[in-house]
Amino acid sequence: MYNSTLFSVIKLSFKLNRMLLNYIQNPSDIKKLDIDELNALAEEIKLFLIESIEKTGGHLSSNLGTIELTLSLIHI
Repeated sequence: MYNSTLFSVIKLSFKLNRMLLNYIQNPSDIKKLDIDELNALAEEIKLFLIESIEKTGGHLSSNLGTIELTLSLIHI
């Protein structure tokens, strides 16, 4: 499904950096982000989903496909 070594490296790099997801309380917080921060937030959400689905089981594709779309619609 995905490369677990790559996933571990990405996961560690996010833990070492500021986690944007921890600072998002409402849609207006997303509107304040620049493009690089939006991309970082999308990656954090993807990692959260992958970690959650690893534990509980389920499908990734529909969830992963809507992250950027949703963030874009909120940011406009």
